[in-house]
Amino acid sequence: MLKSPQSPGRAAAASDTAAPNVPTVLLGLLEMGRRARTAASADELAFMLVNGTHSLTPYRQAALWWSDSGVQALSGVVQPDQNAPYVDWLKRVFKAQANDAPTCARIDPSSLPEDLRNTWTEWLPAHGLWVPLAGQPDGALLLARDKEWTDSDLALLQEWSQTWLHAW
Repeated sequence: MLKSPQSPGRAAAASDTAAPNVPTVLLGLLEMGRRARTAASADELAFMLVNGTHSLTPYRQAALWWSDSGVQALSGVVQPDQNAPYVDWLKRVFKAQANDAPTCARIDPSSLPEDLRNTWTEWLPAHGLWVPLAGQPDGALLLARDKEWTDSDLALLQEWSQTWLHAW
């Protein structure tokens, strides 16, 4: 028995139902998770966190900090200079935020101590985001950009940070 060919419109509709449309951002999250699980070293994971996270949501600057060792990684930098004024300033910001933000949260520079608040714009764009990395030791990812952080950004970055921590 011969089957009648499907019309082009019908074929397209059938293929659309066979493969669900997964949002690009979720595919990016899955890809970053795969890359984190296959990273060869802690340095590669740190580099991925401060540089690769940009594929999930845009930002201008990122810094990774651990409570026991300080600033480990900066976006766009191979190895942070622990004596650089920017790194010293970041260490103070991280210490000031560490007890105030146990969850992923927007950083309001006005809530920082006066010396940090007054110098924020010298070092970072207007909108900061604190992404805590709970573990032993505790740490955090600080992201900064010109545009405000959305609730969707926070949810996505909270999920990514948990995936990344699992690989760490």
